[in-house]
Amino acid sequence: PSPQSVANYLNLMLSRAASLSAEGDPVMHNQAALLALAIFLGDHRISGLAGASQPEGDSPVESKAPAVLAQRNDLARHFTISAALQILSQQNMTLAIGEFKELMDRAMGGSGYSFVDLAADMSGMAFARIATQPDSAVRLQELAQQGLRERHILPYIGGLPEGLSKQEFRHRYSEVDSPAYRKQVAEIQQRIENLPLYQ
Repeated sequence: PSPQSVANYLNLMLSRAASLSAEGDPVMHNQAALLALAIFLGDHRISGLAGASQPEGDSPVESKAPAVLAQRNDLARHFTISAALQILSQQNMTLAIGEFKELMDRAMGGSGYSFVDLAADMSGMAFARIATQPDSAVRLQELAQQGLRERHILPYIGGLPEGLSKQEFRHRYSEVDSPAYRKQVAEIQQRIENLPLYQ
């Protein structure tokens, strides 16, 4: 099967959440939709972090059509996993840094440091925040029913450095708290905040 945009999956899941929310809590249904999507498209181990158990002997259900964001599967995984981790952190669940790092490294595929990946991570987190705020949860469901597109959920990623080796990263940014690094992150944040969905 040909790759499907993560936006299509979001539209499907949030439209379903909207139909369930008619008699329930839209925030709760959006949370469930995003967690399910992260398990299905991102990494099945999220289910353990979310407190769901896989039936014994069953292998994890995975998507037959790979999900993509900006035509890349790794960015779809970064977006969905980050959205799920944002939800879990809102629920005051303590995530072991090791587990978090392992999930993200696995999503990244060991291709070096990427600010494009970071843009997908930060966008997924921003998406989860508006999906789970009482004043924007229903509006997001309505937008999903109308059809969200990738340009609504992920900012322009052109010009963002990626594939940086440890040496290149150190040469350009020294460390993750350096002014140069913070400037790059601030630029990504600004691009995200410029999207109408996140305003």
